[in-house]
Amino acid sequence: MAATSLAIAAPVVRIVASDLLGEKWATAMQRELAGTGQAVSVELTGSYRGGQELQDGKAQIGLLMFSPTEKLPEAPFFATPIAFEVVVVEVPRDLPLAELTLEQLAGIFGADRQKNMQRWGDLGVVGPWQTRPIAPHVLAPEGALTGPIFRQQVLGRRAMAATVGVQEDWAALRARVPADAGIVVLTAAPVEAAAGLKALSIARDPAAGAFALTAENVYRGDYPLRWPVYLVLRRDAARPLLPVVRELLSADAAERWREAGRVPLPESVRAGVAYQLEVLEK
Repeated sequence: MAATSLAIAAPVVRIVASDLLGEKWATAMQRELAGTGQAVSVELTGSYRGGQELQDGKAQIGLLMFSPTEKLPEAPFFATPIAFEVVVVEVPRDLPLAELTLEQLAGIFGADRQKNMQRWGDLGVVGPWQTRPIAPHVLAPEGALTGPIFRQQVLGRRAMAATVGVQEDWAALRARVPADAGIVVLTAAPVEAAAGLKALSIARDPAAGAFALTAENVYRGDYPLRWPVYLVLRRDAARPLLPVVRELLSADAAERWREAGRVPLPESVRAGVAYQLEVLEK
């Protein structure tokens, strides 16, 4: 009688993720994780449901976003930022301005007319730009968090001014705004170089230094217009997940975050997180 062998399928590592991260990102990350030697499924469950599935043991890894009022997962879970949604503030390259404070941004974009700033001279700009009106705009493709992050971090959830224009992409904005307009644009990622814009450094208040949009400044919180995406998994189950987690913290995975308009952890921090996970059970 011929011997019969039964192949036992390896368990699938389920990664539950915020639905705000988007299908395009999920597809790219799924492809990135295919080389780990483990079967992996990236599912956009939403952060609340994803957190519940982690609690119930139905998922192994979470890439989740939490509101500022939510408590982060505690023991037996491990939670750390892995990437950030950010708001980039861009102005014309030849505008003699390098930085803005959160208070000034509130004056430009907020509905509070008493603090509104109408012309570049109101921000201390001199020369030809001094009398030009400020034209505030938001680039917000469907599902983008640019507006919500800005309202949370700058306006305290208050509304934006009715004069703020909202377009889905740079081409739509340029079609509506004259080339010489004094625009200031909120966007999730720097606009293409050909647009002739530059990103400003941002300060929390006039007494604080302004910080440029770099991975290090975003991670430390010095650049304030950010919202973390957290890597979440059970501490006591970290070891068998290490091949997948290492790939999530790799340079290639970081590039997938960048392609999706997000800021990944700095390389040195990614290495530190990987080490933390490797020693959790030792």
